[in-house]
Amino acid sequence: MSQVKLMVSNLEKLHQWASSKYENYQSLVAIGSFAVGDAWIERRSDYDFLVIFEEYPLTIASDLEIYFKNSRFDETYLFTPLPKSAFIEPQNNSHDFSHKFRSRTIYGRDLIPEVKLPSEEVVKSIYEMGLENTIRKMEIRIAHAMLWDNEKVRDIFWKLFKHSFMNLAIKAYAVSRSYPCTRQDVVNYYVSEELKAALEALNTIDEQSKENIVSVARGLVGYLQVI
Repeated sequence: MSQVKLMVSNLEKLHQWASSKYENYQSLVAIGSFAVGDAWIERRSDYDFLVIFEEYPLTIASDLEIYFKNSRFDETYLFTPLPKSAFIEPQNNSHDFSHKFRSRTIYGRDLIPEVKLPSEEVVKSIYEMGLENTIRKMEIRIAHAMLWDNEKVRDIFWKLFKHSFMNLAIKAYAVSRSYPCTRQDVVNYYVSEELKAALEALNTIDEQSKENIVSVARGLVGYLQVI
């Protein structure tokens, strides 16, 4: 069985299990890179899913533990149980805002059209704080990079590059009311050589040297400071 067919089979079985076990089960929703088609990086990326219920089942953690013992999912999968209200209502943070757009219903009721977004003022505060925090973290980690080996630099800056794209996408939405769902969409929106280099480094992070990653990070910090 191919990997795609195995994934579909496993997800369908999980959906059927949840449907039969919980009366208030709503849907299985993919979020993040997998949902929108961003590059999936071996040993780094996950297949992220939300398992949405009308009300959060108190036994879900122990139930999933038992279910996973007999499933064919591996360590690349992450399932987050969530009450419907937490998915639909704005949580006023960058990850939640991103998930409102970078999501795809796999099975069950499609709740995405019901999603509500924060006010313009809150959206502005989300991306401003997100970019400020990312810049500060990146500057400090650039200073430490000479102390770290290649693998640690790759781990740390891969995440920071992702956070940069996430918050820039929110800023683009605040300005244009159109959300660039993929990281390539973000590059196309801003037309930036620094972002283009950051996306290339992010997508090929395990082929990048420490020196090149730091160089890309410096360029990205400079860009984020003036945008």
